Amino acid sequence: MADNNSTSFGSVFASGIQDVAAVAAMFGTDICDANAGLALTMGYLFPAACGMSMFGALGLARHILKSFLPPNIAKNLGIEIIKFDKYRIDKIIRDITNELSPNKKDRLHEQNVRICIRVPGYDRSTWIGAFASCFILSCFNFIPYVPHYRTLLLYFEDSSNSSDPYIYYPLLLTFSSFVASFVCWFDAVIMFSGSSSLYTIKRSDMKLFEPYHFGSLFARRIGYVIGLLAALGIISGYIGSHLVVQKMTPIDTYYWLGLEFAMCFLRLVIWSWNTKKDDLNVIKIRYKIDRSDEGIIRQIKDLPLSASEQTDVISKLKTGGYFIQSEIADVYYQARCYIHD
Repeated sequence: MADNNSTSFGSVFASGIQDVAAVAAMFGTDICDANAGLALTMGYLFPAACGMSMFGALGLARHILKSFLPPNIAKNLGIEIIKFDKYRIDKIIRDITNELSPNKKDRLHEQNVRICIRVPGYDRSTWIGAFASCFILSCFNFIPYVPHYRTLLLYFEDSSNSSDPYIYYPLLLTFSSFVASFVCWFDAVIMFSGSSSLYTIKRSDMKLFEPYHFGSLFARRIGYVIGLLAALGIISGYIGSHLVVQKMTPIDTYYWLGLEFAMCFLRLVIWSWNTKKDDLNVIKIRYKIDRSDEGIIRQIKDLPLSASEQTDVISKLKTGGYFIQSEIADVYYQARCYIHD
């Protein structure tokens, strides 16, 4: 192991890890908290990649603390929460309800019409992909400490540090980063559920929505608790990992520094790659109308009307120009909303 009395770049460096954090900002660590909130428009790889390095994992904790604040408090603190995907979706839902006139809302209620949110490509494979990406990329967080643990194993009998509890802090940081990155994605994606309790809309408008995907206010609150615990774990793991670096040998410190910067650079590569396969940036709004309207549409087509007149009548029926008194069974009108600005 290293001589404690020796002076080297490694020992000096380890005593001021905040200076390295400032240098690591060149690799985008200062935008991790913002990118963690783009889990839908940019994909689940954005929050997943935040946990790849010790420098950047704190961004996950900052994002969780920011996004879990009540909107009015966040606004008073100067936090631009509208840039986060979950608030963009909330704004889309508010705009949809605000665009409906009171008269049309009354008719929707009378006809028992419901609004459903459908998202193309959002299925079980998306959840599996998000979970796997958050887990695998967070495990990269532990790689810079492998040389140090290897040294501990080689000099196990001679090392007094091998039994110290501080050696487990990198594992805590890795696990907490995994949980936090997945919670960041989960907190955004449940906005697709269509559960009215998740949106900041009038109570009278809540009855218009019918859940389709998984998600509810109760699930979000559970996510809040888990996310806050993960944020505390990241902070504790970060401080403990600093202690690990301070007790490394000079050569292990060099390895640690190089691998940390490599992880930060790899994170930038993943962000710049920005594959479209994990994006969920299109919302389909569907108004559920009665299946018996199919018969009415067929009758309209049998009438002695021109093609343009038939199209006009059917279009009005689908878009809410006409309403049929009946139970809800099928979907006719569909619109797309893009989360991107």
